[in-house]
Order: sequence, then C-alpha cells, then structure tokens
Amino acid sequence: MIKNQKIFLLFLLCFSYSCSICWSADDYNCYKIQERVVIDGKLQETSWKNARELIFRDMVNGSPASLKTTAKMMWDDNYFYVGFECEDPDVWARVSLKDSEVPENLVFRITRKKEVTPSEWYRFEAEIMNLDKFVKVFIDPDADQSNYMEFHINPINNVFDAWYPHGLQDITKETWESPHVRWSCAGMISAVYIDGTLNAPHDVDRGWSVEIAFPWKSVKFLTKGSCPPKSGDIWSVLLCRLHRPGFWIQKSKEYWSWPVVGKLNCHILSTYGKVKFCDDTKKFLKLFASGSGNPEQVLSQAKEIGVTDFVAAGDEETIKKYIEAGKKNSINIYAMIYLNNPELWKKKYPGIDVPLQRMTEEENNLKEYFKDKDNRVSSGYQMGESPRQRNREVLYIDLLCFHDERVRNLFKEEIDRLVKIKGLSGIMFDFFGYQNYYGCFCNESTKQFERYLAQHKEMEKGKAFEQFSLETLISVYQELIDYIKTKDKTLKTIAHIYPVFLPEPFYGSRTGLDYWAQTIAWYFPRDIAEMGDNTRKMMEDEKKYYVSTSGVGMIGYYNRPDAYPYKSAERVEMELKTMLDNGCQYVFVYSLNDVLRTSDVKEVFRKYFKK
Repeated sequence: MIKNQKIFLLFLLCFSYSCSICWSADDYNCYKIQERVVIDGKLQETSWKNARELIFRDMVNGSPASLKTTAKMMWDDNYFYVGFECEDPDVWARVSLKDSEVPENLVFRITRKKEVTPSEWYRFEAEIMNLDKFVKVFIDPDADQSNYMEFHINPINNVFDAWYPHGLQDITKETWESPHVRWSCAGMISAVYIDGTLNAPHDVDRGWSVEIAFPWKSVKFLTKGSCPPKSGDIWSVLLCRLHRPGFWIQKSKEYWSWPVVGKLNCHILSTYGKVKFCDDTKKFLKLFASGSGNPEQVLSQAKEIGVTDFVAAGDEETIKKYIEAGKKNSINIYAMIYLNNPELWKKKYPGIDVPLQRMTEEENNLKEYFKDKDNRVSSGYQMGESPRQRNREVLYIDLLCFHDERVRNLFKEEIDRLVKIKGLSGIMFDFFGYQNYYGCFCNESTKQFERYLAQHKEMEKGKAFEQFSLETLISVYQELIDYIKTKDKTLKTIAHIYPVFLPEPFYGSRTGLDYWAQTIAWYFPRDIAEMGDNTRKMMEDEKKYYVSTSGVGMIGYYNRPDAYPYKSAERVEMELKTMLDNGCQYVFVYSLNDVLRTSDVKEVFRKYFKK
C-alpha cells in the first residue's frame, strides 16, 4: 500500500493535464532585491514582507478560496524566488518519492499498457491527484507558450519537477510527447515551514509556507532571451494550490490559483499571468498633498516632486488662486471642508447652543489633557485595531454631532459655497467622524440609538451601538456625496478616514467616496510589517462595495522636532516603499510644506512620484 501511495504521489506531482482559457491574468511587477534570502520556508525577510501579495481564488470561477492562500515573487542576480503561504487547519502529507526514483515501467505497472494516449494520461492524473495536497509553479520563460517547466511541492518538501518542450493545448495522439519527468532543475532550493503539527489530525494547525529559489543558470536553456532577465522582460507564470481536507476524502479537493484560469487545466499557457521583472524604482500613480502659502510658489515646488492633486483650505478667493496656479502646473485642486467645525454653527446660529458630540467624562478629561499639553501625537492612534484603545485615545478638538439634521443641512450650505467655484476638481472632508473613535452620547444620538436597538433586538447592546454609529457615519457620507454630485457630477470626493472607526477601521469603500485616504504611515514611526498589513487591508477593501472607489495611503511628515518624533528620509522611503510594494497606487501627504523644506525628504518623494 505504501509503495503504491509513493508511486501515486510521485506521478501526482508529475503531470497536471487540466487547463483552459484565461479568466483574469493581472500583471505582476517582480522587483529585484539586494537582501540575502535564507531559504527556510518562513518568508520572514524584509524583502518578502515588502513584495506584493497575490491572493488566490478558485481556479475555475474566481470565487474566494475557502482557505487563504497567497504568493509572492522577487529576484536577484542568482535566483528567481517564489513564496507561498497556505492557511490550513490540518497539515498533512504522505508521499516522499522523488522523481529520480520513478521506475522505468511506471506507466505499464499502473495502466497495464506500454503506450498511453493523452486522454489516458489525463485520467491517470485525475486519479492520482486524490492522494496529497501541494502547491505548483509553472514557468514559461519566453511567454511564447512553449518550452516550459512544472514544479510541485507538498508539505514535507517533496519536489517534483518536469520540463515540457512543447505546449500541451494542441497535443494529439499522433503528436503526443511525454514530459521530461527525469529532468531536474539543478541547484533549485526549496523549504517548507509548518505552523502546527504534521500528520496530526486531532489538533488545529495554522498552516504551511513554501519558499523556492530557482537558479537562473538551470533554466537559461528554456529562453532565447536574457537570463537573468533584463528589467522590463516578461515571463509567463501560473501559481496553484491543490487542497484536500483529509487522507481519504476523494471528492473534496479544491484548486486555487493566480491568475484565475476558467477551467481545471494548468497547461494552456495563454492563461498564465504576466510577470514583469523590474530593477528600477517603481512609482505611484497619484500624489495628493495639502499645505499652505503662496499658491504660485507652493504648487510650482509641488510639481517638482510629483504632486498631481492639491487640497486647498481657505475662503473662495484663496481657493481660486490655487486653481489658477494649478492650471499652470497641471495640478488638480480640491477644496477642503472641515464639516464638523463648531465655528460653522456659531456663525449660522449665534446664541444657540452648539450641538457638539458628547463623550464620557473620562474621555472629556483626556481630551482636555491633550488639548492643554498640545500633545497631539499621543492623542491619535489612528488605526484603532482594538476596542481597548477607546478610553485612552480621543481627538483633542470639539466636533459637531452629525446625528442632528440641522448640522447636516449646515454641511450642505458649506458645500453650496464651494461648488460654485469654477475650475474646482473636487471636495475633501477632514476631521469627519467621532471624537472618541466609536460614537456619540448626546441626547439626539441616544434617542436614535434607542430606536435602532428596538429594531435590532437580536444584537448585543455594545455591538449594536458600534454598528449604529458606523452606519450613521456612512449614511452621512453618502448623503453629502450624493448632494455634491447633484450640484456637479464631475466633482470628485475624497476624505481622510480620520478618526478611524472602531472596531472596523477599513470602511472607506463603504462611503461611496471617489478616493478615501487611510492612515498608513503617520507622524510617528510605526511597525513596518503592520504598515504592510494595513496597506493590504486597504487594497482588499478598495472595491468591496463601490467599483469606482480607490484607497489612498496617508503618510504624515512634520519636520518639527520640538513637537513631533523625528522621521529621517530613509524612514520615509521605507514607509513609501512598503505601501507601494503592498499594492498602494495613490498617496496623500501632509504636511507638504514640511516635505518641501526638507531637501532629503523632498528627493525621496521625487524618486517615487516624479514622472
């Protein structure tokens, strides 16, 4: 039995004849690295953390994989690197037979035939694929749909490699040519790391990861081009995972891949994703910025570092000056609105009590402390990953309560003032949310929440309050965005998602904004890995609700060491690169003035944005 299992797996890892028409082959920019990579299966180097993550989907229909599966690629002068991370509650594997151990009469022993047709090979493969779980890599170096490689690796790092001189999409009985099963990719290095216990079905594992290094010298014969590739060269790659939940569960295997193929077929090379090798600095597509000063001077300098969109604050005349300067420098101008500003109410309704947001006594004391100390950095955690932050991190300013209909009408009047300005590209909201990051306790808010709770009796009160507050915030966004579009449908909308909402900080795409700026790298240094995770979360959320919405990574920079922590140019570049490598295409920076007056930081922005 064991011997047969080994034979089965070996061939399982050999021949995957199953493929189709390309469904969605998104290009992947594969960046050259300088860091030395240790092949241990853990993907723990900074280069791995910074590489763009590919999220696998169902190979046929594109639906989300039931177990998260991701892959990354990168390269250097010696190797092409591929890494997989596979969520898996039960990591198991059985076959350890190497392809060099395949008996010459394997096909005859299994099929009882000396000659095998393509269809018989396919049926044979379908049978043996019931034996194990593994990841797969297919590489067509020339992207010429011929002369390609196949690699299989299971959780015990059993490797099968094969070379196909020709593509299989047009194979017939007359032209049938078996792959070179005994070919080996000399010098290939692979490792598997298991976060859990192998072959122990009674405990719960977290998953397994695979790290592979393909040496250029061993695949050079497959390409007519440069190897190592030159910057700009494009190869075709297909990455797959076959998952089976248990040893003998025959009908539950699942196939996930990048890109989505459309059928269970890994050998139609036209379906492969395009991997572009890059050794130059990739750049963002847009740079939003906000600052102050003489419009002509500010925007001419802004253009030199790649600013595409500028947010101007001030009265109508000031914004008009920015619009004129923006035309000269090909920069779009947005008008800033501080909608929650109590001064708007005092100007409109003098002598009438201001409907401010109300917090707990403890939170009010904390606000006053931060206000007195001007300790603004300490008061803004920004991302709000955990509800435990609520009682110690609040905004230091007063905000209007938008649960009050009069306040929302006041917002619309402010919008009316700005949409009349000719040449405006859009409107930005800032300081729009809750002072305490999760809700308001004023009388009007409390009344509305009681009605909400009566309609959602099945919900726990604390959870209901969070949901009520978030839904209110989103509905106000949508109400105001719709109002802007009725006035001028060409105007774009953007908001700084600040303060973030607990416990769901990544809600930007639910608002209907054209752009939503999510705080990724704030004024004080944060953990780089966390920044990468948050960038990916932002990009994942980007098209969750509105197909036209775009996430914008927010970076803060102050050259004011007396009040804010110091951030070097090297640190700023690390933050930008982390956002870029994790899929972010648009960035918002504040304060632009501080960037422009710091020469080395200014050069970093020029490097990543200037076209």
